[in-house]
Amino acid sequence: MSGSAPEVDVSKFLLSLRGKGETVQELAGLVDTMLENALQLDTGNDAVDIVGTGGDMFGTVNISTMASILTAAAGFPVLNHGSRSASGKTGSSEMLAALGVNLELSPEQVAQVFKETGITFFFAIVFHPAMKHVAPIRKKLGVPTTFNFLGPLANPAQPLATSLGVSNQQVAPLMAQELAQRGRYGLVSRGNDGLDELTTTTTSQIWEVSPDLVTKWELDPTKLGLNRANLDQLLGGDASHNAQIARDLFAGSTAGNLGAVRDIVILNAAGGVVAYQAAKNPSLVGSELNPRLESAIEIVTAALESGQAHSKLEQWVHASR
Repeated sequence: MSGSAPEVDVSKFLLSLRGKGETVQELAGLVDTMLENALQLDTGNDAVDIVGTGGDMFGTVNISTMASILTAAAGFPVLNHGSRSASGKTGSSEMLAALGVNLELSPEQVAQVFKETGITFFFAIVFHPAMKHVAPIRKKLGVPTTFNFLGPLANPAQPLATSLGVSNQQVAPLMAQELAQRGRYGLVSRGNDGLDELTTTTTSQIWEVSPDLVTKWELDPTKLGLNRANLDQLLGGDASHNAQIARDLFAGSTAGNLGAVRDIVILNAAGGVVAYQAAKNPSLVGSELNPRLESAIEIVTAALESGQAHSKLEQWVHASR
């Protein structure tokens, strides 16, 4: 974390963990260390983080980032934590910068943006200064490492709720356990196509997390009225390409592949809403998931169709300047 370890040793450590697989105890210890060294901020934790681990290597559009904006537009506070892409084409920070969101903010400025807009972004290399030592090593390795899993768990605000997509099938239930041990609420999901999202190309596995309970679900998006997509309809490009997709989506377009993008963004925004609602009303945890998702889909779809998502993005861009 101090940057004193030689690059070769850090590389060996990360590859060794990747090879053997992380344990819950190792994840917890590494997250604790990251949080101890993180910058402090004053946003409170009454919010949801919608985030993916990355590392699925598919190169999709920035689904969780667009879902975060849509969730905030629907009136649910969002505290996002993310970084640059470690292995894919475009990370959340690259796309947000291309959209005009200023990410080079102090902790005080980040908190002020949240106060004004109900959404903000903690840039990992700013709030976790130690990350700047590891980032170039991760980029050079070019494969998912344990930091893909640590980042979503080490949000410096530790929001009440998390909707977390995990690309690694073995690690997903471990991350659910780790969130539960930290007293958090949320959904941990993995698409059965390998996406670190609630997917629309097939079914998804979901672990609903609360401090007392982890409930396993399997979700078929067609049962929620969403269309089955092909993976190639969800592929993205560089930051400017993905940013334009977001602008077009929020402007109401469904041309080309935007209909498929629209469905998966709505589904993942609904996941964020369900996670937050459970954190605010724990009696919901363990109740049938599909009706809750259906209700949340109605809420976020209304926010998209009314232009609120477009307005929320513009508000965020303005507030960050």
